[in-house]
Amino acid sequence: MTFYEYLIATRKALSALTLSVKDRIVYSETRKALARLSWMLKPRAGGPSLREKLEGIEELALHYEAVAGSYLSPEDISEGHHGDFDCMNLLAWMPIVENSGVPFVPARAIADLSAAEMGALSGEVPQSLLQRLRIFRMISDVAEKMGWRGSLSIATGEHSDRLYERAIQKITDAMDTVSDNEMVRYVRCGATGLKVLAGAGLAGPAPAPVTFSQDLETGPGWIRNGNRRRIDVHDQRIIQCAAMTPENYRHVFVARPWVKTSRWMVASDPHRRNTPVPGPGAWPAEWRAFIKDGIVTGVSSYYSWAHDGGQEDACMALAVERAAQKIIDTAKLRQQRPAFFDVDDWKSLAAGADMPVRHHPNFNDLEAYLGEVPPGGYNCTLDFIETDQGPMFLEAGPPIVPFGFLSGAHPIGFSLGIRMETFAYPDVSGYALSPPADLDTTDINAVSKTPREGHILTAREVNKIAEAGSSLRPDTAKTNQE
Repeated sequence: MTFYEYLIATRKALSALTLSVKDRIVYSETRKALARLSWMLKPRAGGPSLREKLEGIEELALHYEAVAGSYLSPEDISEGHHGDFDCMNLLAWMPIVENSGVPFVPARAIADLSAAEMGALSGEVPQSLLQRLRIFRMISDVAEKMGWRGSLSIATGEHSDRLYERAIQKITDAMDTVSDNEMVRYVRCGATGLKVLAGAGLAGPAPAPVTFSQDLETGPGWIRNGNRRRIDVHDQRIIQCAAMTPENYRHVFVARPWVKTSRWMVASDPHRRNTPVPGPGAWPAEWRAFIKDGIVTGVSSYYSWAHDGGQEDACMALAVERAAQKIIDTAKLRQQRPAFFDVDDWKSLAAGADMPVRHHPNFNDLEAYLGEVPPGGYNCTLDFIETDQGPMFLEAGPPIVPFGFLSGAHPIGFSLGIRMETFAYPDVSGYALSPPADLDTTDINAVSKTPREGHILTAREVNKIAEAGSSLRPDTAKTNQE
């Protein structure tokens, strides 16, 4: 069996595993989310009542709708309007990146769903879950007294069925325009299955589908259950990203060409070490740039465990830094700011969710973070893939946020030395080319206890590696494959 045949076989096994547990994952995540909400709303002695908490949540929701609902659309950005836009909206970034002159992977819209259609496709919360939580019976009673009954109602019966059928037709017809060498993704994120395969080093150099039977097949961002393909909307990651948007948000799905990287890394996959499908994987050379207040402060390889920290890594890290800064400078020049509500309006979130943040022993860490990543600043992450043209823009995302406070970008290679405490956050400054060769990246304790020194490099060290053609690190024992 060749290495490529091995990748195909393992990809099929992992795809089958992901497909079989997808509904259970969504169900499990729903249970956890409801449990967290129940805990947050539970009345406590000396604290606000349930009604007061619900009123605070309603006020926060209205504020969020007013702020996020006014973000610039991709069309607004193309026309040169000034203002804020959703930092996770891929199509919103495209005019900015194109104007910067940095190469990018193109994306074209193939389906545009309303919030109602997206909701219909995402499924329903099982009534059995709600019935177990007394808090939701209390919410129902309070909501009725507050006159919320209309705003909390959902489409039912014939109207709901028609809405679902129309949405299914949209995501099915959309796939008729997608070629075999394209992948599909939601405008704010990629699907869980694709992330799992890519993270395990099993995505491969081409978007080959995985066939389970004559009637069941999956591909990058789509699924075929019968004669026709349709966009894979019923995905935990997509549903979560879609839920964190204002009511007027356009839920767009895009098709993108499957761009081949100019460099592949082959290494043992630490994430599959104790699973039914252990073994090596092949990862494309991808990178993440971290931007704080309009400045690129750090660059990390995306699949850092597969990199060796040598000359190619050093040269590319510097190229990624230049490309990312060029994009951000262009956004600033055009007065189009990537916004992230969780940071820009953290005070409103903390107050609306009744979070006693100021009394937390690590609150000074949060204040220090907000000094580096100021609300209203140009704060985000930019991801790139290595190609023959140099680093090519892939997508953008939110900035780094402190642990236990909202949700942001993964620190990737800057995970080393992180204190796993509430409000602690990673120092994303410098260059994270690769971790120690013997580090188990799935062991959180090992990662948090590994010092940054010697592995998170300075600009001087990275330039030295790039110019000398050799790594400063003594533990480069990984295999690279062009």
